[in-house]
Amino acid sequence: MMALCRQCSVYGECHYGDVTIVTSEEVKTREFLFDLKLTAHLLHVSQAHWLEHVYDLYGMVEGCFRDEFGNLVDLNLEVFSSKTIEYWFRDNICRGPDYHPNQRVRSEALGRYVVLGSILKAHYPQVAATWGRRWPANDNSSPITRK
Repeated sequence: MMALCRQCSVYGECHYGDVTIVTSEEVKTREFLFDLKLTAHLLHVSQAHWLEHVYDLYGMVEGCFRDEFGNLVDLNLEVFSSKTIEYWFRDNICRGPDYHPNQRVRSEALGRYVVLGSILKAHYPQVAATWGRRWPANDNSSPITRK
């Protein structure tokens, strides 16, 4: 039996590595979606290899996915089971993000962004923590006092 730290022993299981999934409300904001697409684009994976890359990243996640209430969630990778998924990766990830003021996410793509964002959040938590956040270019304050 594995010894648990004080925090985990309260729950009876270890929550180290657990990831809160990306929500559809987050994906619907243009800044968040732009940053998610940029993070995926900067991985420089070709459209032909993106699907395999998503499955590989998902398989390497050590923790569990949880919703905003802490409940365990299974990611539905079936959202990527389309004959034209390579074209979706080409058009939405490989070309890089476009910033449109009136950008909207199609309903069939919403689940794909939620799953892709959650997997990327599990592997790049420091980068994902900045998705959707904007600070002034010169706010003349130290990072400690920034709110």
